[in-house]
Amino acid sequence: MDHKKERNKLAVGAYRARQLGKPATLTYDEWLAILSARPECSYCGGLPFELEHIVPLSHPDSPGHVSSNVTVACTRCNRKKGSQSWSIPTRQLKLWG
Repeated sequence: MDHKKERNKLAVGAYRARQLGKPATLTYDEWLAILSARPECSYCGGLPFELEHIVPLSHPDSPGHVSSNVTVACTRCNRKKGSQSWSIPTRQLKLWG
């Protein structure tokens, strides 16, 4: 694992959250715990490459860049999900895989 790259992901997410007036409390240790608990894409089961905000930071109801609002996703699924929330039925997400 490239720790520098993972720390950069956290910093970018925290910066975006603060710019939007959202909390940014996700720590590096919390992110590592999420990665180890979920070693594949939350949507298609593929290899994770990105930190994914379950409720996008741009959404008015987003809790922010916090441990309860992040999961792992492959690049393809993260891009397809875009600014939609996790509430999309799982069966639709599985079609992306």
